[in-house]
Amino acid sequence: MSMMEYLLKVKTIADNLATIGEQVSEKDQVLQVLGGLGADYNPIVASIIAREDDISIHFIHNILLTHEL
Repeated sequence: MSMMEYLLKVKTIADNLATIGEQVSEKDQVLQVLGGLGADYNPIVASIIAREDDISIHFIHNILLTHEL
């Protein structure tokens, strides 16, 4: 599946959970996205995890979509 499809799948799951009252934090969404990536993305995942600041899910989307190109 393309990166866009993968990111939309994770967003859909989070949105569906929110609909039934189970909010998924942005941090948990970031961790879920990063945890589901293949070995090709290990350097990116490592650099993101090494950061001390919180990273938004939108920032993660941009990084991953750029890397896919």
